[in-house]
Amino acid sequence: MKILESIKDLIKKPFSKKEKEKNYKDGCQLFIDLILKAKNSQPPNDITKKEWEEILRKINFGLEVKKRGSTLKSPTRRAERQAKTQESFLLLEKHIKEL
Repeated sequence: MKILESIKDLIKKPFSKKEKEKNYKDGCQLFIDLILKAKNSQPPNDITKKEWEEILRKINFGLEVKKRGSTLKSPTRRAERQAKTQESFLLLEKHIKEL
């Protein structure tokens, strides 16, 4: 019985909620740092400087929302934020090579 309990403790520790949140926030911060560096660099060939800054701003918004982890009470605002966040992650997926 004690062996089973110790195995359960070992399994729970690496997958604890706090560790997941910390790793998730660290990942978001890493991408935010990459975006800040990309703002100072040249945009990709097929995109103007203004468009590139707008894309980076949208991606940064989505990462900040996910990093904060807050939820809105209003269903309408929650849906709007979810749509913006989803759009930002699609842009991140599309432009990750340029970062």
